[in-house]
Amino acid sequence: MTMKVLYVILLFSGCFVYSQSAAAVPCSYPPQQWCESFYIANECKVVDQCLQWLQKQNPIAEAPAVNLELYYEYLCPGCMMFWQSQLWPTWNKIGHIMNITLTPYGNANEQRNGDKWVFECQHGPHECEGNLYETCAIHLLKDFHVYFPFLNCLEQYNLDPMESALQKCTKQWKVDLSALKKCYNSALGNMLEHEMALRTPIDHKYVPWIVINGVHTETQQHKAESDLLNLICDTYTGPKPSGCTKQFVHRSQNNV
Repeated sequence: MTMKVLYVILLFSGCFVYSQSAAAVPCSYPPQQWCESFYIANECKVVDQCLQWLQKQNPIAEAPAVNLELYYEYLCPGCMMFWQSQLWPTWNKIGHIMNITLTPYGNANEQRNGDKWVFECQHGPHECEGNLYETCAIHLLKDFHVYFPFLNCLEQYNLDPMESALQKCTKQWKVDLSALKKCYNSALGNMLEHEMALRTPIDHKYVPWIVINGVHTETQQHKAESDLLNLICDTYTGPKPSGCTKQFVHRSQNNV
C-alpha cells in the first residue's frame, strides 16, 4: 500500500462509517481513486474531503490561484465546445489552483423598457432563457462547487426544451427548481442579468471570451480553447500539482 493510499484512507476514515450507514448512496471505487475526478468524489460523497486533501498535496498558499473569467452565452456552439472539452475536465483535474468567474450573457443586447430590462440574444429567446436561469443559479447557489456542476449539466442538455433540461439537472444536482423559477420570473432575476451585461467587456469580439489573470490576448485565447490544462499549469507560479501530469480520469456525467 502506497503512502498516498494510506493517507487517503486515514483522511477519509470517517467516510467509511457514513457509507455503511447510507447504503442508498453506493460508492463503487476504492479509496485510492476517490479524488481522481469530481465525478468519483461526488459519487462517493467526499468532495469536501478531496478538496482538503488536494490542497494539502498541492498547497496553493505558496502562489495565487489562476483567475479565469469566461464570458459566454447559452447556445453558442463554441462556448459549448470549450465548456465540455476544456473547462470542465480541466477543473476536474486542477480546480484547486483556479478561480473561475462565469458570466452568462455573451453577445446579447439589452434595452430598458419601463422598470425592467428586455434582452435580445444572438440565438433567440431560448438562449436568453438559459442565460437568465444560469445567472439565477449562480446567485442562489452561491458556492462555485455547487453551481458549477449544475451549470455544466444545463450546458450538456441545452438543446433540449428548457423545462426538460431544468427537470433533469435540478433532480441530478438537488437544486430547488421552484426557487430557480421564482428568480427567473422576478425583478431580481431581471436585474441580475442586467448586472451580467454590465460585467461583460464592451470590447469583446466573440464568445467564448476568455480572460486569464485579467488579460485577454488572441494567443492566450487559442491556447485556452485547445489546451486549457497546460495553459493553467504553465501560468500557475507555485509547485505544479499532480493533475498537471496525471492522465485525466473522465466519465460522462450521464453515467454518474
